[in-house]
Amino acid sequence: MSARDDILAGLRASEGTAIGDASPEEVLDRYRAEVLREAADAIAAPVPPVEAGPRTERERGRMEAVAELRRMADEAGGPRA
Repeated sequence: MSARDDILAGLRASEGTAIGDASPEEVLDRYRAEVLREAADAIAAPVPPVEAGPRTERERGRMEAVAELRRMADEAGGPRA
């Protein structure tokens, strides 16, 4: 069983079948999206803005990783920050 399955089982076992207006699956998907966006923000933080000049290969790689994490977050669902 994965950590996701364990959390989902716990949410399902809690009082009621929904948290607010969301199902346990929706809550878990929104949490995953939030974690992915936090990871993207942490990776992007040390990269200077484009206006600071040309980016190094490492900075470009970091921004590619940020874009991929944000794409995954969008697929997972949940509101954008």
